[in-house]
This record gives sequence, C-alpha cells and structure tokens, in this order.
Amino acid sequence: MTENQWRLPEVLIRLSMADNWNDAVKEWSVIKGCDEDEKCLSTCVCGHSGIRYLYTIHNDVTDADLSPIGSSCITKIDNRELSKSLSTWQQLIKLVKRAKRHERIELTSEYFSRNLLKLLKDQGAFQPSIYNKLNGDNDYLFMIDMFNKRDKSSISPHMNSKIDAIIVSSLKPFLSKYSDED
Repeated sequence: MTENQWRLPEVLIRLSMADNWNDAVKEWSVIKGCDEDEKCLSTCVCGHSGIRYLYTIHNDVTDADLSPIGSSCITKIDNRELSKSLSTWQQLIKLVKRAKRHERIELTSEYFSRNLLKLLKDQGAFQPSIYNKLNGDNDYLFMIDMFNKRDKSSISPHMNSKIDAIIVSSLKPFLSKYSDED
C-alpha cells in the first residue's frame, strides 16, 4: 500500500464508532453528494491529490460526513451500498453533462437506471405541476413504469410525448440548475 492508502483507514475509523476497518466500513452507507473538479486540483481525505470527483459519504451510526473522498477510495471501502450509490452518482454526473451541453436525453438504460430515477426524485427533480396533478411523484412513478417496460414498442406515441415532456420540462432544468449550484 502507498502512504495515501494507509491514511484512508485511519481517517475512516476515527469518524466511526467501530475501532477496526472491517466493522467501520459497514457504518458508511450513503453518498450524500458529489462535486466535479474539472481542473483536478482537489485532494482526497486519504491525501491523494488530483481527484476529479469529490464525493461526500455519510456514517449512519455517528452521523459524520467524510469529504472530499475520491471514487477509488470509495471502492476500497468495499461496501455494497456505497458501490451502488457511487454508480448512481456517476450516472447523474453524465446526465448533468448532457443537460449542460443541451444534448438529447432519452429514457433508456444508456442514461437512466431505477436507482438514478429514485435519486432524482429524492433530490427534488420531479416538481409539482398542473400536468402531474400538483404531485411530482406522479411523474416519477410514470417514468419508473415506462423505464421498467420490457417491450418498449408497447409505449404509445402519447406516452413517449409525456416522457419527453418530463425530461425537457422537469429533468433538464433541474440538471442544469444542479450543475450551476454544485
């Protein structure tokens, strides 16, 4: 292990209730956020410099946050929940970039996953409007239903129009705002 890799367990255990690596990693379960440093001038908590993606992870036991932590350190934690969360946040970053470049976004597995749709819901991307009966959850549930369809040819032109409208009127503005704030 390099010197930087030795610092990660020290920092993680210090912020955990557990006093050993194997138990401490189980306390860290959620990525609370991610920023992108396009110039790669940031340094991970382990001491590794030049990281691009700056994640914040959360300890459910101590209520501590750890940031910035790079994606390679998150994978070293070897926690299934964190790995799943990391993948979802990486998808979100790609989607934010597409929205920022005003590129077309389609409801396909190339751009979305069930976890990403849930993250978008949790982050407030599906806003109440007259089109969803003032309940953003209706749009979320519709998008999940359409995403889950095995036979995409069963999606009517009307449903496709609604998917596009949700992406254009709700998701793209949210993603653009998200990239401006973070």
